[in-house]
Amino acid sequence: MFQDTVAPINLPVVAMLFVPLPFVVAFLLLILLVQMVRRNDGNARNLFFTALIAFYVLQSVVIGVRWGYGVTQILPVQAVLAAIVPALAWLSFVGLRDGRSPARRPLLLLHALPALMIVGFIAFWPAPISLALILIFLGYGIALAALAWAGPNALASSRLDGVISTYRALQVTAFAILSRA
Repeated sequence: MFQDTVAPINLPVVAMLFVPLPFVVAFLLLILLVQMVRRNDGNARNLFFTALIAFYVLQSVVIGVRWGYGVTQILPVQAVLAAIVPALAWLSFVGLRDGRSPARRPLLLLHALPALMIVGFIAFWPAPISLALILIFLGYGIALAALAWAGPNALASSRLDGVISTYRALQVTAFAILSRA
């Protein structure tokens, strides 16, 4: 009886701005990327770290579009980016081990094979993409963990004042890649 006498309340509809969290992360990584590019003195060894941060930015945007707005057509791009990131992480840190410039690496193009394999799977046989990504992350994660296991002295080309922070970054990267496998 009481419910019949109460008038419904009509609240105005207010549109809220929706910014997915990965976009915020991408913006912060973009600031870091700009700072890295500004400080890069033509050092070719930093090329892979710069590319890694750029791919993190791109991957964050893709994840934000996928999960924030429900765009499933971007899934193939997400899978290819997922295959590129571990290889870039490995190339970034292994460059600090031996000090060779990226152009002097004889097997550099081998690290493009995981991404090319994912592209082939997307085009011809999508079923094993998840398993392939797990194996890619597992392989590069184990390689990064082995490099981290060697200790900070293995990062011979790292600056002396930054070797401990670089070593911690290597450990965190190895853990992150292994945990995604």
